[in-house]
Amino acid sequence: MQEREQFGRPIGDFQYLRFTLAEMAAKVEQARAFYQRVAHKIDAGQPCVREAAMVKLLATEMAVEVTNLGSQLHGGNGYTTERRVERYWRDARLTTIFEGTSEIQRKIIADRLLPKSSLSRSDPGRAGRCHRPARSC
Repeated sequence: MQEREQFGRPIGDFQYLRFTLAEMAAKVEQARAFYQRVAHKIDAGQPCVREAAMVKLLATEMAVEVTNLGSQLHGGNGYTTERRVERYWRDARLTTIFEGTSEIQRKIIADRLLPKSSLSRSDPGRAGRCHRPARSC
């Protein structure tokens, strides 16, 4: 932000971009504090499956958001291999996929927050099937 210029001055002088950078830093620190809290629970032997899924979901999604913004702040260079931010974005995106996708993390969290009712079918393969005897379907 100190190297790129717009209207004859560094883009780091523009308030909106400074605020964007501040929000990015705050989100990184928020995720760091959360994962440290979960790591402490793990070290203490406390159950924290829900919290671990939450921190994985939030931290990886935040990493994608922040590196995407970082790429944009670099302009066209943010999408080339000349800047490290391009690699950081690819790495961040990968973290939402391996070791449990974001969708899987959401399922783990939802299942811990709201267990399924006893009325739910135990056989997910039956979803959408007719409830009448097989010969009449």
